[in-house]
Amino acid sequence: MYRKLFFELLRQSHSQYGEDLIISEILKTKDIFYVDIGANHPKKFNNTYFFYRHGSHGINIEPNPYLLQQYSTVRSGDTNLNIGISSKPSVMKFYQMYPDVNSTFSKSKYLHNLQHNSLLVDTPSIEVTTLSLLFDSYLPQRQTIDLLSIDTEGHDLTVLKSNNWQKYCPRLICVETQSDHSLHSYLLKLGYKQVHKTPINSLYVQKSYSLFSLPTSL
Repeated sequence: MYRKLFFELLRQSHSQYGEDLIISEILKTKDIFYVDIGANHPKKFNNTYFFYRHGSHGINIEPNPYLLQQYSTVRSGDTNLNIGISSKPSVMKFYQMYPDVNSTFSKSKYLHNLQHNSLLVDTPSIEVTTLSLLFDSYLPQRQTIDLLSIDTEGHDLTVLKSNNWQKYCPRLICVETQSDHSLHSYLLKLGYKQVHKTPINSLYVQKSYSLFSLPTSL
């Protein structure tokens, strides 16, 4: 019975490993404001579409122009931007790969992906900004960031370091830590604690928030 219930719940998920359902359980709500960096497809393997489907809204950042076009139809209630996030405002080469989930701004990650059954499709020049400047420009006044989801294929720590943590502290961060221990250490130093881990992503919350609890239904 419990196994059947588990798979019934998982069918509601749009994330790769049910991260969206776990996040909803931790935050105790589906009504959130999210920021998705490296949003990729608007539905498939997406950590925020579950919340959008339940009436939430946020900001989606996707450097792949072809994927971003789909957001204007599927996620028209969100703010959707065809830019990237990096250490400073500039224009950067974007390694657009097949499959598209392996696309990256990181040259070392691009070379790694080439050796592991990925193909280079294009290298467009993409405008990038910092996380803090993104929030300065697009975050509604007095808006709390409930969820920051980051999936930038080897560029995640750079994204995190580009934030002004004195000004913007997301309540929950979902980020890939599979092979990046420095990212884990960085978030711990910022006052976050890891509360859940899936095969590819880790979930962190600010220690100061007492309303969070570990998920019980998954």
